[in-house]
Amino acid sequence: KYPLRWVNDARAGRLTFGPGRQRQRRRQRQRRWRVLLDAAALVGTSPLDLRAHPADFVAISFYKMFGFPTGLGALLVRRDAAPSLSRKRYFGGGTVEASFAGPTVPFRVLRQEVHERLEDGTVSFLSILALDHGFSQLAALPGGMPAVAGHTFALAQYTVRRLRGLRHGTPGAPPCCVIYADTAYEDMASQGGVVSFNVLRADGSPVGCTQVERLAAVRGVHVRTGCFCNPGACHRHLGLALPDVQRNLAAGHV
Repeated sequence: KYPLRWVNDARAGRLTFGPGRQRQRRRQRQRRWRVLLDAAALVGTSPLDLRAHPADFVAISFYKMFGFPTGLGALLVRRDAAPSLSRKRYFGGGTVEASFAGPTVPFRVLRQEVHERLEDGTVSFLSILALDHGFSQLAALPGGMPAVAGHTFALAQYTVRRLRGLRHGTPGAPPCCVIYADTAYEDMASQGGVVSFNVLRADGSPVGCTQVERLAAVRGVHVRTGCFCNPGACHRHLGLALPDVQRNLAAGHV
């Protein structure tokens, strides 16, 4: 997990990297930075307090929270940040009060509410209705989202511990799995509930992820394979450079 304090640091102009930091900080303090927080993965299993971390825009995925409906999310917008979204270059049905395609300058007046200006066309209202059941289920859970976060993190800790203990034969033999992580799975504030790993043969070569997925399904275990949700981390942990990715693509490994 990235530190949520970065939200406050960015809004205050304190988040700078690389050379010339002092000059950057002076320049940043003269501006008002808007912060977009991609919380799609976070809010699936963790609480998010926007009073403590007041991002201007927050993207979330209801599919990651509830598993249904697919393809539905939301963009939360602070009211004082809404004018930043007013320079829209196009419009669709339901977003305008009036429009006229004249021979000179086109005329249009967008709706007043920010969500009405941005929701082009018909929203997925049947899917939106299903969200009520998801929120009701979360509200009925003892302990709410903090309990969900603790439970999923405990499962991740247990999974990592068991995977690291698997060996080809007796203790001391080659490991059956390699775990890809930047933490030791000891602190819930810095580590989420996802466990990334590869299954290894006795000679240390990896078993193909598709084969692992199919064998797990036979045993009634659901795993998600691939790395397109976070290709940067995937490439870093696997030590892949651009030529490697291009060769994999040419060989049909997509």
